[in-house]
Amino acid sequence: MMSHEPLNNLSKTIIGIDIFVKNDFGTMHLTNIGEIIFSSIFLLITIGVYFVSGIVFGIFSQIYKGLNRKEKMFWDLAVVRGVFGFLGSSCCFYERFFDIELQVDVSKATTVQSSILIAACLGFFSFEVLAQITFDIMFKTLSKALHAHHFVSIMGFLLTVYYDIGHYFPIWVFTLEMSTLFSCISFCLIKAKAAENLFWKINQLILIYVFHLRSVIEFTILYEIWYYWDLKKSMPFFWNFNLLFGLCLLAFVLTPYWTFRKTEQYFKKADWNDTNNKKKSQ
Repeated sequence: MMSHEPLNNLSKTIIGIDIFVKNDFGTMHLTNIGEIIFSSIFLLITIGVYFVSGIVFGIFSQIYKGLNRKEKMFWDLAVVRGVFGFLGSSCCFYERFFDIELQVDVSKATTVQSSILIAACLGFFSFEVLAQITFDIMFKTLSKALHAHHFVSIMGFLLTVYYDIGHYFPIWVFTLEMSTLFSCISFCLIKAKAAENLFWKINQLILIYVFHLRSVIEFTILYEIWYYWDLKKSMPFFWNFNLLFGLCLLAFVLTPYWTFRKTEQYFKKADWNDTNNKKKSQ
């Protein structure tokens, strides 16, 4: 278990206040100031990873240099999603299955680790929302599925912080981002003209199965919402509505659609974002 004391000592030295306090349930969580600080830090880290990706690949990768502006931006976004999605979902898996304190009361319990992860998720999805809007404005596109996914996600984490409620379900939900690393690898290898490579095929199969696992997790969370309904009835209406709406959107619409597209991609080996390929196929 991570101790809050070193972080509180550091915050007292810098800003003169504790950033971790006990909630009404008696478990540690970040204050609003703490959430803003950590969310801002993780937002800056995601922006940093985005620009570092562009610099590093721009220097060392001939493939990257040959991409057009739109493809380069999507590549860098895929790298950010791959890095933070994989690391974040891995940490959330640990919290979900190994942090017993978080499971004591799914409506109220928080921990030092889960509070930092919630702040990291806020920073990550803030970047996602801003980056996707910028991408769509620059290249005159409209990624409806991604915007819906990002909006519901960032609202869920914002409402969690605003209402100061348990982190069990938000942490559980973020494990769904485990697919991003394999999506990143798939996209980069397609752009490298390596889609016939055995490694790409293995990665794509893993990606497809990961999306099937996402469906299992989504329906498991929906079952747990029903199972813990007596506890959840006491939670804020808007938080419950956003969680249920978002999960139903994912479980019944977005994840089946993405699973189909990734499966189709295994056979067609095309980049959906390649406008030229779309025109040729019409």
